[in-house]
Amino acid sequence: MPGSESISAPGNALDPGRRNWERGRRCENIVKEYFQQKEFLVLAVNLPLVFAEIDLVMLSPEKEVWLIEVKSVFDSDLIFTSPIKAQQKARLRRALERWMGGVTIPVRLHLAAVNHLDRVSVFHDVLGL
Repeated sequence: MPGSESISAPGNALDPGRRNWERGRRCENIVKEYFQQKEFLVLAVNLPLVFAEIDLVMLSPEKEVWLIEVKSVFDSDLIFTSPIKAQQKARLRRALERWMGGVTIPVRLHLAAVNHLDRVSVFHDVLGL
């Protein structure tokens, strides 16, 4: 099962890219723990697909596959703009459609946003499929 441990951090400790990467990994762990507390099972972490990398793949207690895109945001970001840009949305849509074609159980794509206080907000079915 792919895991975040196998992905190496870019740059040195003072590099802003590395700090962003570390914040992203931290947010993914926060979201993973959030869903595990709600009795979701982790199927994959940082799953690379042809069209996109899926941050978390989880199985819900209702036996649905949840593809979860994790974003680090400030609360104000959620008010004024979508945390998922149009190009990323298109890649995620293709990844979701590919997943939906290969399984017999429901597959959903959700966004989990983590704010600067490490609070998780979940936006369900962000692509509206």
